[in-house]
Amino acid sequence: MFIVFSLLFLRDPFTFEIIGDKKILSQKLDHFDSHSNETFNQIYYENRNYGGGNPKSIVIYLGSENIPDVQFNFSAMLLAEQTHSILYSLEHRFFGESFPDLQLETSNLQQYLTTRQVLNDIAYFINHIRNEVKCQNRECNITLVGGGYLGTLAAWFRIKYPHFAASVISSSSPMLINKTYPAFDSNVYDVYNERKPDCANLFYVLEYLYNLQDVEKFKEKFEFNQEQTAESFYYVVSEVVSLPMLYRRHFNLTGQICDQIMPSDIDSLASAFRIINNRFETTPQSLDPYSYKGSSLDSQYRNHRSWTWLKCSEIGLWHTASKDSKIKHPSVNETYFNNVCKTLFGRDLTVLDSIEYGNSDYTATNAVFINGNLDPYKNASLQFNNTGYHRSVYIIEGGFHCDDMLPYSNDNASIAREAAVHDIIEWGNQKQNPRKCENGIPIFGSCKCYKNFGGDDCEYKTHPQQSFKIITYLAVLVPTILLLIIGSAVWLCGKREESEIGARPTLYT
Repeated sequence: MFIVFSLLFLRDPFTFEIIGDKKILSQKLDHFDSHSNETFNQIYYENRNYGGGNPKSIVIYLGSENIPDVQFNFSAMLLAEQTHSILYSLEHRFFGESFPDLQLETSNLQQYLTTRQVLNDIAYFINHIRNEVKCQNRECNITLVGGGYLGTLAAWFRIKYPHFAASVISSSSPMLINKTYPAFDSNVYDVYNERKPDCANLFYVLEYLYNLQDVEKFKEKFEFNQEQTAESFYYVVSEVVSLPMLYRRHFNLTGQICDQIMPSDIDSLASAFRIINNRFETTPQSLDPYSYKGSSLDSQYRNHRSWTWLKCSEIGLWHTASKDSKIKHPSVNETYFNNVCKTLFGRDLTVLDSIEYGNSDYTATNAVFINGNLDPYKNASLQFNNTGYHRSVYIIEGGFHCDDMLPYSNDNASIAREAAVHDIIEWGNQKQNPRKCENGIPIFGSCKCYKNFGGDDCEYKTHPQQSFKIITYLAVLVPTILLLIIGSAVWLCGKREESEIGARPTLYT
């Protein structure tokens, strides 16, 4: 189950030999109802194994469901190790063990499962650990780390609550929110073409399958139930064949499936489909969004229903068929997913307004964004640095989804990860050791001097503007007056000489 949801959550499970203490936070259920005292148990983990733990330096890894105490994020661990920080990991509300005692009905989800509530969970959690480690706001240097949607949350938190977290690292995190994301489909096809050019048979057999008039008789070959719709059949098949292109650790699957697929051979495609499902521990039912109708907390798909609600109400980015798609059937479009949202929640597909968190106009400071150039989600993330805002963007050549977060990534991912950690440490040093700015204000590591002061630390008194005006006037006026005096003297001398010449007698009169 953990792996299933990890795929939906745009990230991979991690296993590391680091032990953390599992704890429970009594979290507010509704941060926007001042009259409500309802709470729920939110799971988090604490790790103080890095240099004894510096209470003034904290790293928080945003997690999803059932975060085992040995599954801290690698880049978060690296940052905590190099800064001797306390490392925390917080589980997302309505996932894993952090479910309120509520049915997953639309009325409850639209009130309690929103990104606004989640961001306030993080703020409430930060206040809790600040009090626990006795670290006040200006003393605490807190960094949030997340991958995929969780990295998006980290970046949004820095926008909404810049006084709570000093910096963020977002890996493969979509920032350009839209209802659909056809670029996922086209990017997967491009990676197949670039990395597995011998896999053309996959696209031939998919085209053959999609052109068949009646797919019902093939459902059994792919282990679908007969009640599952044809559109869901097309969607799930295309998602499954895309999965090996998402993470580096699964890319070797492509060799196994491409070698056995034959053109016009549905059985070979069905066999490859089963191989991928077995590797990811998924089923045609667990990947079909229509399977998440149950609103009971006992439902085996409760995590899936929570995630589908977020995608239907705020996040979007559904994987629709791109133009001239070679992987997805044309029926996998916005209408299909809108019907999913209507069936499950009784409402149309909607997403957050771009003005809510800025989209590409991301203006928060001290933020690192890392993407792989082979990541299907790369088009939805930020692509450019902004040194004025202390925003760094690193593109990993040959990098897959969340490559920098994994210990088995390539050298380029390691370089990007080290660069991100360096940026965070540098920005933290600027916060902890700001310029003195004796007669000014520290801004982005430099000083904005008060009027009539200058120098790197505003230590020198400068002449006021009025003085410069007076000096300028004098510089022009004095030479002008001198020239007038000299000119007048020359003129008078000339007149006098002329008078004397006129008074002399001439020789020829």
